[in-house]
Amino acid sequence: MKKVKQTSLHIVNYLISLLLPLLGMSCSGQNTVQSEVGRVPRTIAMYGVPYSTYKISGRVENTKGQAVKGIEINVIESNVSTRSNDKGNFQLEGRHRFRPDSIYLVVNDVDGSENGEYENDTIILTPSYQRDKSANSWSLGDAKIEEVEISLKNKK
Repeated sequence: MKKVKQTSLHIVNYLISLLLPLLGMSCSGQNTVQSEVGRVPRTIAMYGVPYSTYKISGRVENTKGQAVKGIEINVIESNVSTRSNDKGNFQLEGRHRFRPDSIYLVVNDVDGSENGEYENDTIILTPSYQRDKSANSWSLGDAKIEEVEISLKNKK
């Protein structure tokens, strides 16, 4: 009877461990506790969603290599956006769920003809993640992408 109870308990624990990640939870069975049937894994439940962070910096220029200010840069699947400054420089910092293989930047000329009219563009970046083992257990790594050069074409 103890064997059936122990097997049933293991099956239930296994099924729960499959369900919990779908709900944003994780389990760890690294520790054990003494019970009637011997030493069994102690399940520790944690709530959260795996994430990665990114820092992106660069410069927006026209086809002549001149800095373009006031250009809006948005990260797709995020609410992070910024505008280029007087020197065309920009910085973005944010966080993604999980760890995407690509980060998409949407570049829009939102100020009209104030500093020239430019075509909108989408830039695809391939981040390289570094994981700090002492960081939060949900962190999948940090990406730092510098010196992104965005060259905008004039509208025709």
